[in-house]
Amino acid sequence: MLVHDFTYIHVPAGVVRAHLVEGPRAWLDSLATQAAAAGDALSLRLGPHGQHSTLSKHIAVEIGQAVPRDGAVVVPLTWHATGAPALFPVFSGDIELAAIGGAETQLSIWGRYDPPLGAFGEALDRFGLHRVAEASVRAFLRDLAQSIEASERTRRAAS
Repeated sequence: MLVHDFTYIHVPAGVVRAHLVEGPRAWLDSLATQAAAAGDALSLRLGPHGQHSTLSKHIAVEIGQAVPRDGAVVVPLTWHATGAPALFPVFSGDIELAAIGGAETQLSIWGRYDPPLGAFGEALDRFGLHRVAEASVRAFLRDLAQSIEASERTRRAAS
C-alpha cells in the first residue's frame, strides 16, 4: 500500500535542510526513546494520535543518508515493529523537504508498506487498518515537524 502525507513547518527550508543533512540525531532525538548502540537505528513509539493512541507500537527506525536534490533534500527511512514483527507491516519511504517561500517549508513523507499475514492481512488493510497506517505516518510527520520547530526555537533563544 502506498502512503503519502505532508505538513508545513514555519522554519526556512535552509534551516530544515541543515537539520536533515546533519543527521537523525539533529531531528529525531526528541522523538527517540532510546538510541541503538551503533548506527542510526532508533526506537520510537509510533501510532495515531488522539482517541486511537492505544494502537501505538514501539518501532525501530533506520535512517539513510540525506540526499540533496534540486533545492530539496530526500532522507530515506525504514521502520518495523520491535515486538511481534510478523504481525505488523514494514514501512519504507522517504522524507522530503521543499521550500515554499520565506520562512515556510513543506515536509512530505512518501512510502509503502505491505500488510502482514498474506491475503488475510490485505483484507484487513482494505477493511480499515490502512487508516491506522496512514494515521501513524501522519503522526510521525507531525512529531518530526514539531521537533524541528522546537529545536529551531531553542537555537534562536540561545543566540
